[in-house]
Amino acid sequence: MAAAQALFRGDTKGAVQVLKQASTDHPELLFVSLALQLVGNVTQEGDRKNKNNAVKEALDFDERVASKTDPYLRAISSIIATGDWLTIANQRSLPLRDRVYVAVRYLPDDALTAWLHAETEAAMEAGNIEGIVLTGITDPLVDILARYVSKFGDFQTATLALSICSPRFIDDVRAAAFRTAYRAYLQRHHAFFLRAKFDVESTKRSKHQGRPTLRPPGRQIALRCVYCDASTSLHTHNNSSSNSSNPNSHLPGNASPSIPTFMVQHAAAQQAQAQAQAQAAAAAAAAAQQQQPTSGASG
Repeated sequence: MAAAQALFRGDTKGAVQVLKQASTDHPELLFVSLALQLVGNVTQEGDRKNKNNAVKEALDFDERVASKTDPYLRAISSIIATGDWLTIANQRSLPLRDRVYVAVRYLPDDALTAWLHAETEAAMEAGNIEGIVLTGITDPLVDILARYVSKFGDFQTATLALSICSPRFIDDVRAAAFRTAYRAYLQRHHAFFLRAKFDVESTKRSKHQGRPTLRPPGRQIALRCVYCDASTSLHTHNNSSSNSSNPNSHLPGNASPSIPTFMVQHAAAQQAQAQAQAQAAAAAAAAAQQQQPTSGASG
C-alpha cells in the first residue's frame, strides 16, 4: 500500500525503494520494483506521446499477471503494463478515496467531470457510504445513506453521520426519520442513558450562530407498558368547564382517551378493590362498637 500511494503521488523512486525493501520477505516484489524503475526511466527519457510504446518495447509486462489478491500491487502492475491512470481510477477493488485522488491528479477536466458524475451515481445506487468523499456534507449524501439504510438497516450509522449537519445544513425528512428510528431503538433496548446522551450531544452539535436548530425535548410524563414496551403520553386538558360539570372527571373511567383501555380497566379494578376494603373495614368497626355494651352488661 505504501508503494502504491507513493506512486499515486508521483514519487516513483519512493515506490521503488519501498518495493525493494519489501522484497527481502517477498522476493517476487523485486521484479516489480525493477520493472517500475525501468518504466520510470523510460518515461523520463521519452516524450509523453510515445510513452506507452516505449514502455512496451523496453519491458514485456502483461497486465494479466498482476496480483489477484492485493489491489495495490495490481494497480502498480496495471501502471507498468498500460500507463493508463484511468484504469486505476476505475479499479473498484481500491478504496474510493485512493481512486478519487488518482482521478483528480491525473485525469483531464472533461474525463474527470464524467468520472465524478458516474461514480456519484454508482455510490447512490449501491449505498456506498464511502461516497461521502464525492458528495461531502450535501443533499446527495442523504440519498446515499437512504440507500444504505434500505439495504442494511443500519440507521445508527446514518444518524450519527448526519448528526453534525442535520438540520443545521441539511433539511431532509429522511434525516429526521433516521433520528427518530435510532432514538426508538435505544428506548426499545432500555438504553436510556445512551438515548439521553445522544439527545444532549446532538442538540449541542446542531447549534447555528449559537442557537440549537434541534429543539431539546421538553419534560413529559408518559405511561409505558411493561409487557409490550408501548408508551402513551398523558396530555393535559385545560378544560375547566368540563371538570367543574363532572366532579368525577379524575376517576379512571373518565381518563383521557389517549390512555390504553387495559390501563383504564386495571386502574378501575384497583379502585374498586380499595373501596371494597374500605367498606369491609367500616363494617368491622361498626360490629366492634355494637359488641362493647353487651360485654359490659354481662360483667
